[in-house]
Amino acid sequence: MNKLVRVPLKLNPYLASFSDLFTRPSYVSFCHVTTTIAVCDKSKTVFNLHETMADDNKDKKGRSSYNWFITNGDWDEDEIAQRKADLFFEELHLKKDNRILLIIDDTYNEKKGKHTEYVFSWPVLWLAFGDNPILSVPMLPAPS
Repeated sequence: MNKLVRVPLKLNPYLASFSDLFTRPSYVSFCHVTTTIAVCDKSKTVFNLHETMADDNKDKKGRSSYNWFITNGDWDEDEIAQRKADLFFEELHLKKDNRILLIIDDTYNEKKGKHTEYVFSWPVLWLAFGDNPILSVPMLPAPS
């Protein structure tokens, strides 16, 4: 399993775009949870996300702190989602008439064969995050 020793330096400017939405301790939790979601190769539960952080990560908190952040933290998931979308579109440098193809796949399962499995299922999302879902949605430029 990959272990997160620290938040990758290249992500810091992007994560800093969200800092005004959190208290300082919650912002640290946000950075950790966001980056471990990308690294964790198991189901995205608080336990597995916490285990994905290396023990020598000097900023690592206790698992209950991340659980509290996800389930009871005072943050607005709609504002985070909007900011994420704004950053995404800004990074793409889309022009007025450009189009994108949005693919939502929350299963993290490798696709094989001619059919897509679990298209309308959300078990990973709900199991991992309870009432405050955080979803990382892959967005790709639409084929021309």
